[in-house]
Amino acid sequence: MSKSVEMKISVEYELDVLPPSARVVYQILKEKYQLYIGEITEESRYSRRTVQQALRLLEKSQIVSHYPDMSDLRRHKYQLV
Repeated sequence: MSKSVEMKISVEYELDVLPPSARVVYQILKEKYQLYIGEITEESRYSRRTVQQALRLLEKSQIVSHYPDMSDLRRHKYQLV
C-alpha cells in the first residue's frame, strides 16, 4: 500500500473518532487550503471557542498545522498537513 493511501486511511479513521465540529473544520480547510481562525469561524458558523477546540484536536491528531502570518505575527493560518 502506498504512503498516500495509508495517510488517507489514517486521516479518515482519525476523523471518525473526532467530534462533528472537527470534521466540519477539516472539510472547510480541505476546500479552502489556508485560513485564519476568524475565516473558519465565519465559514462554519460555529463559535470561536468551538473552532479553537476543533483545531486543537486536529493538530493533536496531526491532520492540521498552523504557522504565523509574517505580516502580523499575532495571527496564525491553518492548513491541512
